[in-house]
Amino acid sequence: MNRRVSLALRWLFGAAGLAFMITALVATIDRARGSVVPSWSALLLAAGLAVIGLIAAARGWEAMLGARHPAIAASFFTAQLGKYIPGGIWQPVGQVGLVTAAGVPVAQAATAFPIHALVQVAAAGTVGVLYAFTGSSPGRWLALLGIVPVTLLHRGWMVALLRVARHRVPRLPDEPPSQRAIVLSYGWSLTTFVAAGAAFSVLLGSVGEDPLVASMAAFGLAWSAGFLLLPVPAGLGVREAVMVGLLGATAPILAASIAHRLVTMAAEAILIVASRARAQGRGATTR
Repeated sequence: MNRRVSLALRWLFGAAGLAFMITALVATIDRARGSVVPSWSALLLAAGLAVIGLIAAARGWEAMLGARHPAIAASFFTAQLGKYIPGGIWQPVGQVGLVTAAGVPVAQAATAFPIHALVQVAAAGTVGVLYAFTGSSPGRWLALLGIVPVTLLHRGWMVALLRVARHRVPRLPDEPPSQRAIVLSYGWSLTTFVAAGAAFSVLLGSVGEDPLVASMAAFGLAWSAGFLLLPVPAGLGVREAVMVGLLGATAPILAASIAHRLVTMAAEAILIVASRARAQGRGATTR
């Protein structure tokens, strides 16, 4: 991709994503009025866990691409803005398109992205399986189905599917990421959802409920539902509905969910700025 086109894409994507993120932020703050507010210590701990989870998510994407570079992490964090843009396609577009700044071919990123998405669903589902043993919902054993996506992480079927796809899109790479890359990405993604689920649990405990493991597991299941419903920006409303269905206690869950969105947005903003500065610093030292 032409460097000027790539730069223009980053600026346009960043501006649009920031605008919709601010819109989502205002809507979230508006929903927070009248809700119980978690303690400052809970908010700070949850923000720290959110940062850890996002860094692990970026490492999972790097593992899938088989490369580590500050520009890959920077593009990944910037692409997170796309989930706030209605339509459901903008985060994938950003994650694939912006990574070219690190020298990763678009075809390679386009092949890696759906596998990375499957890895994330598998990791969230794995965390969600814990709900079968710690939850109180009558249908809690259905959470065991969360392990099903893990069985799809075998590279063999991906190779076969990619060969079929190459008949329609010849420019696709011959091979998907290695099995090692897939397993590493899965491990980093597990870290992401343990950290994100723990952040939600901390916030929920601060507003009166404390089902630590069950709420972490419910968060994983709710994230999967929100992720799979692509037209909904950032799974807005879907995750809350799933968690209320699994955990009950509507008011505390909504308060914790709203606070979780706010600390996640703050963590994303911090990492976008920090990673961009790091990538630019790395670029300056290599000239």
